[in-house]
Amino acid sequence: MKLISSLKNKKGMTLLTVMLIFFVLSILLASLVSVTNSNLKQSVVTKNHTAAFYASEAGLTKSSKNFEKELDNLVDQNLSLSEFLSAINSYISSNSSDTINLSNNNGEVSYANVVISGPVLDADGYRVITITSNGFIGDIDRTLVKTYKFNIYRGEITTSS
Repeated sequence: MKLISSLKNKKGMTLLTVMLIFFVLSILLASLVSVTNSNLKQSVVTKNHTAAFYASEAGLTKSSKNFEKELDNLVDQNLSLSEFLSAINSYISSNSSDTINLSNNNGEVSYANVVISGPVLDADGYRVITITSNGFIGDIDRTLVKTYKFNIYRGEITTSS
């Protein structure tokens, strides 16, 4: 009889229920904090990759615009092939590498290292000049490449990225 009366006694059941609810809520809160922290870290990585891409793009854009301006000037001068190649080689040797520092990006400085190489004669008879830009922010880097193919005899200049 005493056993049946102790089973009917529900004192402490509320405390057990509240503790169980708090335990479940604690697990849910810990999971939420973990997921939020993971998303925050991924957002920072994505931001840095994007910043490195834009740093690389800025370096490539600046260098390619300067090179295209020089090409336009040389084409307008109606130079002979040897004079044209000499002028291109002179431009490339004086501008073969450049570092472009960009503004502060949330405490990290982003920059681009730009290298101009060529001209190299390809199988189709085109002279190929390559501009390579490596954008950096922290330990993340992104690379963009733009090539110029030209044939002075045909008067053709093409670019690709």
